Amino acid sequence: MTPFSTLTEYQHDVLTETINIGFGRAAASLSVLVNQKVVLDVPHISVLSINDLSSAMNSMYSDLAAVEQQFSGGIQGDVVLIMDLDIASVFIDLLSGGPGISRPLTFSDREALLEVGNILLNAYIGSFGNLMKTQVNVSVPMLHMHSLDKLFAGIRDEGNSPFVLLVKTKFLLNNGSVVGHVALIIESYSLDSLFLSLQVVSLSE
Repeated sequence: MTPFSTLTEYQHDVLTETINIGFGRAAASLSVLVNQKVVLDVPHISVLSINDLSSAMNSMYSDLAAVEQQFSGGIQGDVVLIMDLDIASVFIDLLSGGPGISRPLTFSDREALLEVGNILLNAYIGSFGNLMKTQVNVSVPMLHMHSLDKLFAGIRDEGNSPFVLLVKTKFLLNNGSVVGHVALIIESYSLDSLFLSLQVVSLSE
């Protein structure tokens, strides 16, 4: 049984709304940055172990582009925006106003992907910090372009607990859309603190 299965329907709704707030802020910032409307679709959320995550996602991602940031403070861990490599290049083309053509990522494309990831992940983590009424410090983003197993092996080596809050989301732009995942990888005490915050919000209503 995952910790997620112990949430009440109301707590699930609070968690979903918290994520939607972060994604909404990110979409607004991206819209200003690229001078077109960007919408992040309502996410699908699940909680699973990092081993289960690798098994579930390896079939979806062989070559990937992932933006990772570490965070610390009231909660700590890693947060990662994960996209298929071809999808990431389509995404960057769409953000620049193009028709959504897949191409090898140039240096400027990679810099753009890092900036997009930085905006999204900071807003995402910030929404949890606001929910938990705690300060969260976020590191400089890093771009990974290798296998999912290699990415998560590096995170495991940092000693984090294998709990992952996984969000599937869709970026909607003027000329098309792309799908990606955001994985929040947190230590067990951080997950407990998050769920306790959901309980407090539930009791206060």
